[in-house]
Amino acid sequence: MDRVIALYRTPLYAERARTQLLTQGMASDQVDVVSRISSGRVTHMPRQSDAEDLTDYFRQLLTEDREVPVVIEIVDDIHKGKAALVVHPHGQMEAEMIRPVIEVFDPDKVFWRVGTKVAQGGLLGGHAA
Repeated sequence: MDRVIALYRTPLYAERARTQLLTQGMASDQVDVVSRISSGRVTHMPRQSDAEDLTDYFRQLLTEDREVPVVIEIVDDIHKGKAALVVHPHGQMEAEMIRPVIEVFDPDKVFWRVGTKVAQGGLLGGHAA
């Protein structure tokens, strides 16, 4: 399953990007914002500590052992007040459509876990915007 995780300085920018993606036709179950004030789908997990719930959620999205440092980085950033926009594009057309929307709201980092035709670097090729 393809996914893109964009980290924004504040939840406001992540919510704006989410709204724009929904306006452009993405389904609401494909787009989620996770922050200290909006836990998104993390709330559907068994309640542990916030850090454990966030770690469990992002470990479900980023399952490879080499992605553990990325999960830790995302959870730390959320605890510092940043927000993660999580997008699950269906196919190359949607993946290409989300890139300009994500970038217009100036993310700090974007982690792509999509097919290699969409994001250079392929599996979790990350870049700072």
